Amino acid sequence: MADAERDRYERLFWSEFQDAREEWRRLSEVLRHALWYNFEVNAANWKLPWRETDEFANLTLHGARSNTYAVSRSGRRYYHSSNPVYYQGPVRDAPPLPPEILQREVQAACEYKDAMLERCDDPSEYAPGGRKYEQLVRESPGALEYERRRRS
Repeated sequence: MADAERDRYERLFWSEFQDAREEWRRLSEVLRHALWYNFEVNAANWKLPWRETDEFANLTLHGARSNTYAVSRSGRRYYHSSNPVYYQGPVRDAPPLPPEILQREVQAACEYKDAMLERCDDPSEYAPGGRKYEQLVRESPGALEYERRRRS
């Protein structure tokens, strides 16, 4: 029974890692498009010796929306994605889009993805006999307090 429970948690953590990785990938793609859009908008104001941008050139930036719409029996989530238009029109009328907010979102998604990857081994590592379990037994505040009282 303990192995089945451990396996269930490993599958749960692996599924969460895959979802986090997919979210990071989607946000990274949106950031890539936003950076290109931002470049085009800012390049319109460049002066010689740089080539001037045609202010009537058409520019389009799509957003990205993704929603979970079904969960299969195996626990896999399926997504419905859409790409609504954020801006479409001439470069001269394009509103600025500072990418800093999106960069923070991508960084947070990357950190969460990495944390979830580390969690994938936790069911085995924190089980009795696991490396992290043994470390907790030796170094946790309760273990240190027990050792202090035992010596005094």
